[in-house]
Amino acid sequence: MQKLIDIIKKKKELMYLDDEYVLKYIEKYIKLNPKLNLDKNKDVKLLIKYVREKSHEIYGMFQAKNIKKREELLEKKEIDVLLKTHLSTKERLIHYPDLYKKILSYIKPKSILDLGCGLNPISYKYMKIKPQYIASDFNQNDMDFLNKFFKLFLINGKAIKLDLLEDYEKLKKYKVDVCFLFKVLDSLESIKKNISYEIIKNINAKYIIVSFPLKSISGKKLMKLKRRNWFEKVILRTGYTFEFFELGEELYYILKKT
Repeated sequence: MQKLIDIIKKKKELMYLDDEYVLKYIEKYIKLNPKLNLDKNKDVKLLIKYVREKSHEIYGMFQAKNIKKREELLEKKEIDVLLKTHLSTKERLIHYPDLYKKILSYIKPKSILDLGCGLNPISYKYMKIKPQYIASDFNQNDMDFLNKFFKLFLINGKAIKLDLLEDYEKLKKYKVDVCFLFKVLDSLESIKKNISYEIIKNINAKYIIVSFPLKSISGKKLMKLKRRNWFEKVILRTGYTFEFFELGEELYYILKKT
């Protein structure tokens, strides 16, 4: 099984994905295909294709071409180049000063929880303040990398593994001033409908900043997206008030606990 995992992770954008996550999709495919014969080359190829496609949807599609250089860039403290190794932070890079200025106009947080964080915590320098920072995502390898970053730059931060699809009730214990959910909920909703309500309901924060992409990539085509009416209904159900604004390629909602 480990040999199969290693083959799947030869795809550059999947190289940092946890083995256990790859294994989960292998087991799912085997369960869906009880007649699968791993001694048959054709069956193995179909399995690899399936797992790579699923892994790409939740992880690989966000990784830039220079992902292999992350460790080297961290050692050299080349923050902006490092942010370009993840598509979301690469897209957000020129907007970080304006984004954090906007957020700080609402609240100057002493503590931040960043859910589904990707490499967003590496933008810490653009905040111009020094809050405690708790970062989380589902991939342990990425959390280990972020902990190296926090240590290297002497930041009061920690990165923890949380799978929002399963661990949302654990969010209650992290009492913070602000919670970030940048470009996370669309993809989670595609996997588990109504999960956004459970996540928002369990976040223990004065403010929640949620973003959605204004453009979604479908193959090579770009499609303009509108406000998320479904999410605004979720906000009202959870007792928050909200405002919204656009910046760069993202739509941001500022949720305030009433």
